Amino acid sequence: MHKSHSLIKIIISFFICLLTLLIYCKNQNKSIGREISHYPDLVIIDPLRTNAFDKSWFNHEMQVVIYTSHLGKYSILNFNWKEAIDNNPKIKFIIYYSGKDLEEIKDWMIKNKFDHPILFDPEKRFYSKNVKDRVSSIAYILRDNRIIKASNPSIPSFQEDLNNLIQDK
Repeated sequence: MHKSHSLIKIIISFFICLLTLLIYCKNQNKSIGREISHYPDLVIIDPLRTNAFDKSWFNHEMQVVIYTSHLGKYSILNFNWKEAIDNNPKIKFIIYYSGKDLEEIKDWMIKNKFDHPILFDPEKRFYSKNVKDRVSSIAYILRDNRIIKASNPSIPSFQEDLNNLIQDK
């Protein structure tokens, strides 16, 4: 009886893993091809004043658009964006932050020497219009304002994904 109970647990665990994988794939696919709406009227945060934000980035052919609602240890902003931005000058990186405290993001940027401008979106306009999953952070690779893939520097194929974006031009 004990062996059959263990077998049932293994089968249930297998189906839970399979269901989780299917849901992930479904969510990934529902974003592909969707057009992103940008919000050029948002406040631009750039306390280090090292990289000026240019609103023409919103219409650039190749973009990586990052959204986060939080800072802290597990924030998507802690990934190595500087290397990705520096190594891919043909791609424009647009970052939206929907936390409520403007001073908190400014302090975080200074403390972490984060020198790329961020759009402050406390009303979550970008999230409400563009993010179809219940997530607190996400990054999309875009061509002509359409989502090609969700990816970020923590994913081993990220630079390869960016190379493919440039080469498929």
